[in-house]
Amino acid sequence: MLNTFIIILFSLFNTENLGGVSKVTSAKIRKPKTLELNILSRDLLYRQLDVTGINAAGDTITLQDKQAAGALSLGFLYSVSKHFAFSFTIKFQGDGEDRNDSIVSVISPVNYPDPNDHQANRISLGFGDFIISGKFSQPLGNSLYLGTSPFLGVPLGEDTFGIVKDASSSPRQYTGGYFRRLSSKNVYGGLKLLFSVIPDERVGIHFNIGYTTSRFGGESDYVSYGAATEIIPGSVQPYIAFYGRYYLHDKKEGGVYRFGQGFNFIEGGLSFASSSGVKFTLGINTTIGTFSTRRVATDFPEWTPNFGVYLSLGYTQPEKKEEIQIPVMKTGEIAGRIFDKRTGAPVFARVSVKIDTTYVETVSDSITGEYRIKDIPEGIFVIKVTAPGYREQGATVAVREKETTVRDFALFKVITKKIPKGTLTGKVQEKSTGRPLYAKISFVGSNIKPVYTDSATGIFKIDLPEGTYALKVEAEGYIPQARPVVIERGESKIENFSLLKKGMRLIFRNIYFDLGKATIKPQSFAVLDSIAKMLKENPNIIVEIQGHTDNVGSEEYNLELSQRRAEAVKNYLVQVHGIDPLRLIARGYGEYRPIAPNNTPEGRAQNRRVEFVILGTTEEQ
Repeated sequence: MLNTFIIILFSLFNTENLGGVSKVTSAKIRKPKTLELNILSRDLLYRQLDVTGINAAGDTITLQDKQAAGALSLGFLYSVSKHFAFSFTIKFQGDGEDRNDSIVSVISPVNYPDPNDHQANRISLGFGDFIISGKFSQPLGNSLYLGTSPFLGVPLGEDTFGIVKDASSSPRQYTGGYFRRLSSKNVYGGLKLLFSVIPDERVGIHFNIGYTTSRFGGESDYVSYGAATEIIPGSVQPYIAFYGRYYLHDKKEGGVYRFGQGFNFIEGGLSFASSSGVKFTLGINTTIGTFSTRRVATDFPEWTPNFGVYLSLGYTQPEKKEEIQIPVMKTGEIAGRIFDKRTGAPVFARVSVKIDTTYVETVSDSITGEYRIKDIPEGIFVIKVTAPGYREQGATVAVREKETTVRDFALFKVITKKIPKGTLTGKVQEKSTGRPLYAKISFVGSNIKPVYTDSATGIFKIDLPEGTYALKVEAEGYIPQARPVVIERGESKIENFSLLKKGMRLIFRNIYFDLGKATIKPQSFAVLDSIAKMLKENPNIIVEIQGHTDNVGSEEYNLELSQRRAEAVKNYLVQVHGIDPLRLIARGYGEYRPIAPNNTPEGRAQNRRVEFVILGTTEEQ
């Protein structure tokens, strides 16, 4: 058993196919300037067979043998660009046989020239080949890849196959291989065609077919083939692979054929990947199918393994993610209590602060009268407090960074016989075109009847008692929109609504990035802030953020740049404005969806854009 154990230790996988699944190569190349190391790979091929022979006494005995073979490999792959990568691999090979004279049931009669020598175990260890491989890749869209992989093998071991190195040792040592060559006789080369389908970077499906030639003096031309499927994301990545080899002709050594027609393997396994780039893979394989095999030599049968165990330890250089710089704003908050001047009772009121041209509003707690407005920029602001039945009050407050400015308000009650009213008017239109819409305006939670817009102008108007209302605007085929509105006595309040519909496309050309990067320029923040306001006014919509480019540069470069820019817009909306990331889907389309010809500067300018497409609402999920 000692030689079998030694063979298992050195039965390590051939790494000439770096960048794929087991022995099947992916047509896709990772990002440029990326290094992949195969620190350790192991592929144990094992067979147990029963052989019948005749001993010196003339008795027929059945002998049980155990055979193993494999290769230890060390290699690396470097991605020069999106189109080209290369790898180097060096191998240390071994094979051997553990012979046993236990009697088992007869399988098939095969005579050894010297049956009494059957108990002498065999082993052979030595250098294999040095393999240089290249890979050329061409993307065919978002998920399809086509590639080629030329390779050249240079033998490192001695051409001493089957020669006994030490007949007195146990196990008996051979040089250059016992039942197969550890190193090729001469330089050999070949070419593989690669095809991969990788939709959404979730599943990888790979196909290979290759040809290895003996024109450099090798042993036999053969065709190799393989297919594999893998689950890409996550820390645990299962895979299944099929691969094999078919020899086109045979050559004799000492009057004996060296090869059969070929073999097939099927393999399944799991890869365990970490965020630091280390990846460990465990797989189990076995031969499938039937070939017309020939005996390798006269003193033992043809060698076809029963099963194999594949182990691999590798490292991939982690990708450096580009960070967008978001301006840090110095902010504080305003808080206080609103109460009745005469009774001291808490008052439910509306509190508003004007920041530049925008009002930030909140309401006080109806039980305690307390209010709080957070994230107010550092500076001096005017705060206004209104409540139904009370006189309006205002005050000037100073906000300091990371501080809470406390301002209480004691309101005076207004006694009136008439119910104070105000006027609410506005316009309902389509967001993308500005076309007026016929819409229904409801006052949720009240007994006020709905009003409808004029179908020609989209305008509505209604007199309401002063107070706070929850408006809901609905139009056929459009996504409803809800908004709180406060009506004050004698006030004419204007509230306009721009409705969205499923499938609506909003185009923005004034979102600017640094040249060749995904860094958003500061002059684009105002546009992104208005988009965030639209998303907050429609809190249930789901949108796809689409990045588009012109045709300057390569297709794959534009596709990757548009994806990174779409992700940058999404990150800004999530990190700066708190938009739910589940409502935003970022996707780059590169130059594949132009809206104008790319043969003029004006046309290319139109094609460099960011689009927001309304996919639906969260209620539909």
